[in-house]
Amino acid sequence: MLVYYGKIPNYFLGDELENKIEERLQAIAGRTHRTKAYHIREAILAYLEDLEGIYFAEVSLSDLSLGKSKPITINEMEKG
Repeated sequence: MLVYYGKIPNYFLGDELENKIEERLQAIAGRTHRTKAYHIREAILAYLEDLEGIYFAEVSLSDLSLGKSKPITINEMEKG
């Protein structure tokens, strides 16, 4: 588990983290009264959810293209 104690270490996010990003993160942390670590964690979770959704969509499309699954109508989907 990564423990966060202040400034974001370059080895964690790489050299791409510019001062403006750090300043924006500090500003949002101050406005929300939450830590920078909290916002970093939330951003990572949101990103992972997006990637998982994209992966699921790609696999579903591939399965449809290969005939491994059939499309269903909205009415069929709503019925469960």
